[in-house]
Amino acid sequence: MTRPLAKLSQRERRLALLTIIILLGVVGYTVVTIARNRLHELDQDIEQAENELYQLNLQAKRLSEVDKAYTAVTEQHSSEWTQAEIHDRLRTELLRLALVNMPPPGSLPSAFSGEHLVEIPSWPAGSLDDRGEGYREYHIRITTKPTSIKNIALFLQRIHESPQILRVDRLELVRPSPEAADVVLTMTVTRTIIGDTPRKPVAVSPEEPTQNLARNAGFEEWDETTGSFPEWEFENVIPMRIDAGSSEGSWRLQATCQGTTGSISQIHQLQPKTTYDWEADIAANGIAKLNVIYGEKQPLSPEPIQIENDGRVRKYRIRFTTPDAPQSQIEVHVPAINLESENGQLYMDNVVLYKVAS
Repeated sequence: MTRPLAKLSQRERRLALLTIIILLGVVGYTVVTIARNRLHELDQDIEQAENELYQLNLQAKRLSEVDKAYTAVTEQHSSEWTQAEIHDRLRTELLRLALVNMPPPGSLPSAFSGEHLVEIPSWPAGSLDDRGEGYREYHIRITTKPTSIKNIALFLQRIHESPQILRVDRLELVRPSPEAADVVLTMTVTRTIIGDTPRKPVAVSPEEPTQNLARNAGFEEWDETTGSFPEWEFENVIPMRIDAGSSEGSWRLQATCQGTTGSISQIHQLQPKTTYDWEADIAANGIAKLNVIYGEKQPLSPEPIQIENDGRVRKYRIRFTTPDAPQSQIEVHVPAINLESENGQLYMDNVVLYKVAS
C-alpha cells in the first residue's frame, strides 16, 4: 500500500485522502439515513399497533352494549312471520309513529289515542321480497291526508329512529291546491326482517321427541257458544280473541278482569319429579302475576313473576320441576295468572310447554 502512495505526489495524496473521506461520509450518511428511516417505520408500526389495541379494547368494552342493542332488534323480527303478520306489525308501528304523543315501542294498538301528526286513511297490500339471503324486505306504499311540512318532517324522522328496521325508498309531496299550505305525502316504506337469533334447542331423549304440551296454544280455537277459548280456565275474567298484535297465527287472547281480581290458567296432567319449560308472549295493562300451581293451590315458586304493567309484549319463561308423588301424574296449573286490577287487561299468545330431558 505504501509503495503506490510513495509514487504519488503531494497533491495527488491530498486528493486521494479527500476522496476516501468523501466516500466514508457518503457511506456513513447512507447508513444513518437507512437506520433513521427504519426507526421511523418501527415507530409508525408501534403507533398503529397501539391504535388497533385501543380500538379492540374499546370494542370489547362496548360488546355487551352492542349485544343488548342487537338483541333488542332481533326481538322485533322473526323468520317465521307470514306476509300478513309482517303487514300488521308494520301498520301498527306506523300508526304509533304518526301520533303526536307517541307511545313507547311495543305498545298495543288499544293504547293509540290522541291527535295525529299524519293520518293514513288506507292501507293497501304490500309486497314481500324474499331473496333467500337471511333477510326479507316488505314494501308498502301509503298516502297521507293533507298536513303540514313540519309534521311530515317529524314523521320521517321517527321512521328513521324506529326500533324496527325501516327506510323510505320513494317519497312524493303534492300540494292539493296552490292556496293550501298543507301537502299530501305519498311514500314507499320498506321494513327489513332479519332471521331470529339462534336458540338453543331443548334437550330431549331420542325416544321422546319435542312436543308442545300446551293446548290451544295460539288461541286459534274459539267457542262461539260459550264465548271462550277451549282448554283454558277463566275466573272473573272476560276473554276475547283479537287479531291485532298476534305473535303467532291469526289471533291472540285479550282478557279483561271483572272486579278486583281474576285468574287465567290451563290444567295439565304432568309427570312427577320432572322438569318442564313454559313460555309465552304476554303484555299487561294492570297488575298481573305469573306462577305455576299444583295440588291444593300450592305454588311451585314462593314469589310469582310480576308481569310488566306497560302494555308492551314480552316473552316470559318459567322452568319448573314438579314435586315427587306416588301417582304417575299430578295436576298442575301452568300457567296460573292472577289479575289484580279492576278492568285490567292481559294479552297472551304463542304458548309453549316442553318437557326437559334429565
